[in-house]
Amino acid sequence: MRYLVFVALLACQAHAQAQDVVVVQGTVRDATGLMLPGAAVEVDERLVAVSDAQGHCDITLPTPGVVAVRVLLPGFRVWESRVDATATSTLDIVLEIARLRDRITVTPLPPEQDVAPVFTLEPTHVYRTPGAQADVFQALQRSPASRALTREPACSCAAAT
Repeated sequence: MRYLVFVALLACQAHAQAQDVVVVQGTVRDATGLMLPGAAVEVDERLVAVSDAQGHCDITLPTPGVVAVRVLLPGFRVWESRVDATATSTLDIVLEIARLRDRITVTPLPPEQDVAPVFTLEPTHVYRTPGAQADVFQALQRSPASRALTREPACSCAAAT
């Protein structure tokens, strides 16, 4: 008999607790209306739900009452609100895009020193270059000093006669 009374009391308590459970339905979207999957929903600092592929989530609470709801999704600002949770409560959560707060510092490299050797052309260098007697300009272009300074292949120029 005692066992039967005990089971009856447990059944009554379970039935009473089942009536107190509140399921709040919500949707998570951005400012353009796009549904956001994967948003973490916390109630009183405990994770209770994650939004599905359509942005929907069901928040199950043991009792009705005022709770602190917080929704987090990387790349968006945290949404926080106090909600009076009842059996007919619905949440329309709109997340705003978070501002980028990266700071980039650009520092210039130290100036490079001129690594090209300095060449001094003496008149004898020009006259010793093959073909200098016929065309002085061509001899200057073919000299090793002018090739090193310009770092371009020498080109031939014809002198006007």
